[in-house]
Amino acid sequence: MRNLIVDRVLERASSAKSESDFTYFFSLLLLGEAISKTVVAGLLAALADDPDRNRYRLEHKLVRADGIGEWAQALEDALIGPASQLLFLDARAEQMELTRNCRRGDWQYEAVAQLKRALKVLAIESRAEAQQRLGLDIGESPKQARPKATRNTKVVCFS
Repeated sequence: MRNLIVDRVLERASSAKSESDFTYFFSLLLLGEAISKTVVAGLLAALADDPDRNRYRLEHKLVRADGIGEWAQALEDALIGPASQLLFLDARAEQMELTRNCRRGDWQYEAVAQLKRALKVLAIESRAEAQQRLGLDIGESPKQARPKATRNTKVVCFS
């Protein structure tokens, strides 16, 4: 099924390719954001109403979102969180596609591996690598990161 918004952003990215690398790069970022938000909005639309108002809770969060991070959290909640139990049966195929484990040789695995290689070449540290380097135990989210408990751990306080 075609999406008018994504088609227009894709058209914009195609025309930006001939302008400059800078313009093309940011057009691709916009395209990725448009596709991501469309997927999240579609999954939220596939949530049934419930007494706990999970769909409303997620929609409320997105209306007030100031970045793509809130959209990613809503996607995670709709796919594997409490709200995932409310997905209509017709949306289960998309849920399985977005949550399945990928192996070496799958295009998804290769795409992430290439992104990691690009980060390494550009000397950009991922959040998980930074937390590991700082000795933080990574929980469900960065807000839950806490120092690892080791035998000779020194606690450093910053004021």
